[in-house]
Amino acid sequence: MTEPQVSVIIPTYNRIASLKKTLAALELQTWSHDCFEVVVVDDGSTDSTPEIARAQFSFPLRYIRQQNQGSAAARNRGAQESSGSLLIFIDDDILPEPGYIAGLVAEHQRYPRIVGMGTCLPFIQNDDSLFARIFAYTLDARESGPEGSFVPFTECTTNNLSVEREDFFELGMMQDVAGDGPTWWGDVDFGYRAMQAGYQFRRSGKAVCYHDDYSVKNLDIFCKRMRQAARISVLLLKKYPGVFHHLPMLVDKAPISRQDPPALIINKLFHAVTALEPFRWVLRLLVRGFEALIPDPRILRPLYRWLMSSYIYEGFHLGLREYGPVKVQS
Repeated sequence: MTEPQVSVIIPTYNRIASLKKTLAALELQTWSHDCFEVVVVDDGSTDSTPEIARAQFSFPLRYIRQQNQGSAAARNRGAQESSGSLLIFIDDDILPEPGYIAGLVAEHQRYPRIVGMGTCLPFIQNDDSLFARIFAYTLDARESGPEGSFVPFTECTTNNLSVEREDFFELGMMQDVAGDGPTWWGDVDFGYRAMQAGYQFRRSGKAVCYHDDYSVKNLDIFCKRMRQAARISVLLLKKYPGVFHHLPMLVDKAPISRQDPPALIINKLFHAVTALEPFRWVLRLLVRGFEALIPDPRILRPLYRWLMSSYIYEGFHLGLREYGPVKVQS
């Protein structure tokens, strides 16, 4: 069987050190280096990212520079200028293991009309915060076994995604939900369109990568990121109201409706209370106390969840006030 040509597309912006680590990891791929290219799309960086164009690698590398337009535009530009029949999208903070490309290719050879993704694990070091180490364990528990699995479209992530070239363009490429460049919820947007078109979603257990995500290193930063994601989710729901019931993080944080069962009403009231600043202050105090005195994951994990949920609730309601109500009931 002829080996398919693969294009690995990496959007980047002012993260030269991280990008170099990603490219170094790609140097170790077991997939033939004659059968994949790497397309780096520099989205208007102001650091030394252009130096990558002069670097030598064992695989063909194409460096494309554009004015800052956001990650969706950068991924689309990379796809348009690539040559591979299979497109793999990763970010400049993803560290793929040697079998990553081969694992994704195997999924597409076995299953038609799929959107693929690797098993993405958090990149955590011993000197990272206690939150990072405990939260990483929670993320690890969600991943597939070595044989891989079919997953819901909501598992689609644009920093670790593979799709046949023709399918990518047929599905309308990446789209910027908020129209502001960062492409919040662009992965779910793409996944929802693919699901509606009859595609399945397959996570490879053999295509393993690590996400060196700065926001997971710090609880406060992560909470603020979750608040922003929840705020922008309102725009996603205005575009696709049917997505709402596929997002558990939002279902119990919507405004109370007369159709809600009693248990859901109680849950919504609980989240409304935890989003109040006095309650949140108490949660932060408890987190700091237990981290310092009793750093038991069984205690800290629910405290982290409650605190993060309070920011999600706040962000979602900020979005509703800013962008207007959405139809959240089926």
